[in-house]
Amino acid sequence: MKLRILLFILFITLIALHAVALEIDEKLTCRVLRLSSTKKTMLINRGMEDGLVVGDHAKFFITTGVVARGVVLKASPSRTIWAVYRMINPKEINVDSVVNLKITAPVKLTNDSSLAFGADQYDDGNSENPNLEDMGNNVDLGGRSEDVPVDLRRTNSRSGGNKGSLNDESDLEDMYASNKKQVKPARGGNIFSDESGVDTSRDWEVWSLYSLSILSTSADEGDDTKSTTYDLYLGLEKYFNNPSAWFGKISPVLFIHTRSNSESTDGETENRSIFQLGMGANYNFSANPFAYNRIIGFIGATLAYGSAKTPNGDEEASGKVSTVTVGGGIKYYLPMGLGFRFKLDYQSESQSFTFDDDTSLKTTTGGFVTYAGLSYRF
Repeated sequence: MKLRILLFILFITLIALHAVALEIDEKLTCRVLRLSSTKKTMLINRGMEDGLVVGDHAKFFITTGVVARGVVLKASPSRTIWAVYRMINPKEINVDSVVNLKITAPVKLTNDSSLAFGADQYDDGNSENPNLEDMGNNVDLGGRSEDVPVDLRRTNSRSGGNKGSLNDESDLEDMYASNKKQVKPARGGNIFSDESGVDTSRDWEVWSLYSLSILSTSADEGDDTKSTTYDLYLGLEKYFNNPSAWFGKISPVLFIHTRSNSESTDGETENRSIFQLGMGANYNFSANPFAYNRIIGFIGATLAYGSAKTPNGDEEASGKVSTVTVGGGIKYYLPMGLGFRFKLDYQSESQSFTFDDDTSLKTTTGGFVTYAGLSYRF
């Protein structure tokens, strides 16, 4: 048993060490938190937790089309600094603007400075944030010798303004101090890739959870008893791609639950079963709910109601059953959408029966149950 536990911990650890990166053409919705006066450097509310890494190139777009193009200079778990090397529609990029970004391949660079994108042509003289000042550095794109000049901005600590402040691990630990990083190798399209990412197109999930217990009881006097219990959940879960909303990490659940128990004693078998419909919700944490090749933690609660059957002499009695569960676990998905999950639940279950002789029986059981299952995102 100890060996199995150690192997399981090792397996989970190896999964957690996978690199975090978005695939080319992956999309995210983001908000601009800080912006330089020339709009050549900006801070957004997406970071490594969302799959962004230093050196990522992306197009920023809205419903009317592409508005800018940039590269990640620095990244923290929930923030990234971008150098905007092409501004197509500067009027659409402002502090608090909500835009979409799409990961792209690195742009082709040139040694001809006359072909480089200049920052001044987009400067309207009105700073979006008076707490920024020019630094005039070059940003290394792609780890090659060709540099695209851009304006980098640094927070002016002499100002006490709070709007657009950097609120992430000590202001990202002076993210502007080192702005030259190597670009991650080009991504591939292998659906079995071990690189992490985010696929916001898969916002529905069907899943199963299964538990099996087989118990044997022996007595010095009397007959041996064998009890077998099958417990199965089949569920449908919905995810919302709205990270700025309070419900962004909450996923509602609808499910069916069935359980069958049989006890065999001296050749005689008694069968009990329940069938329920239920609903609930999960709160996802530790990673983006749309992430793949990353472990996603979740906690949740459910409520289910249905019918139960139990032996009554030579006949079978029908009754009602209700179940409340509180628990949590982990999820893990492959880029193709296939995944698995483990869950530990605390269950409180009430059953009530009324027999033909007008007698009734009410039972309440509670305890912990572990589940494992497969899922598919679509």
